[in-house]
Amino acid sequence: MKRFVKVMALFALFLLTLAVFDRLQPTLTAVTPLTTFAVYEVKQLQWTLDDTADYDYDAALINLSNGEAKLKLQKVIKEIKNASKTTLPIKKEEDGQKEYKDEYEFESEAYSYNGVLKNLYFEAETPPKTTVTFKIRTASTQEQLKKADWLGPKGEKGKDYYATSGEAISGKHDKSGRVQYKAVLETDDDAKTPVLNSVTITYETEEYPAEAAVTTKEYAF
Repeated sequence: MKRFVKVMALFALFLLTLAVFDRLQPTLTAVTPLTTFAVYEVKQLQWTLDDTADYDYDAALINLSNGEAKLKLQKVIKEIKNASKTTLPIKKEEDGQKEYKDEYEFESEAYSYNGVLKNLYFEAETPPKTTVTFKIRTASTQEQLKKADWLGPKGEKGKDYYATSGEAISGKHDKSGRVQYKAVLETDDDAKTPVLNSVTITYETEEYPAEAAVTTKEYAF
């Protein structure tokens, strides 16, 4: 009997323990799972001006060295142009017939230039027995220009004339300053006149380009 009572007491204690343990269990609630983010490795791209291989650029326009990008001076051909029409002066006119003077020397205005004179071009109408020829003079200032010698393509005075459009200008002229041309119109037929339509003098100078780009090359990352 005592043994039975002891067993029943142990069983009751077991039931009590279960009841207490159940009360101590926390209440579990549904929790929204955290959003999963993708993680990327960020690569740092570096360029250096000291390594020209890192860039795309026009080497003819830009000098890239020593950590600096600089524009390069470019040789440029510029024009001095006079498009006014010139003819021989009329000596007399009777019954609608014009008689022209045998010769006429036209001196242009003085033009400024900054560089090396290159070529003389002209457009002219020269009927038979008429000609148009030229001389050029240069100086540093307007006052000096008035006293300068008229020279032809050989750099000589006298009978040295530019007679063909596009002829190279003598290298004896000043580099930069003031330039003037003289057109000589002549005729052996006083009923005809040559017509000078335009004159263009070209010179070579140096200028920086208006713009030029330096861009990094494309890299995959």
